[in-house]
Amino acid sequence: MLLRATSAKGVMNLADCGMDPHRFGDFTLLGRVASAIRVRTGSSSAREGRCGVSRSPQVYGKTFDEHTRCEHYATELDIIAIRFACCDRYYPCHLCHGETADHPAQQWPRDKWDQAAILCGMCWAELTIDTYRGTDACPECAAALNPRCAAHSSYYFEG
Repeated sequence: MLLRATSAKGVMNLADCGMDPHRFGDFTLLGRVASAIRVRTGSSSAREGRCGVSRSPQVYGKTFDEHTRCEHYATELDIIAIRFACCDRYYPCHLCHGETADHPAQQWPRDKWDQAAILCGMCWAELTIDTYRGTDACPECAAALNPRCAAHSSYYFEG
């Protein structure tokens, strides 16, 4: 099956752009692209392929692959990004936020754990904090999540 993205530039075959379409996002059988990706023009983001297709939402910090791994946490299971309550931006980890944001991090209060604040780096589904904390795998794509992230939960979530 050929997966394509349609933009103002026309139809682009994602495989021709140097991207693995099976790891890029959610696609339908008809070739329509779900909201997990968007097409940008004139950008040089490292997260984009040769044809200008990039993922949305943007992940800030020191990422080094399309699955949101960063220089601080880069195991096979380190595939999430966290939307920080203080700035509404996704970062792979608290260290990336601390090194690149211009403000201190704030924890998500318990009464807001029903909000989408976790991004799966495999399928780019946005999970609520409650959903994330209650599972060992992404409920959308079944990608395993790192159980050791629980040791750092106090950086992100109130107690």
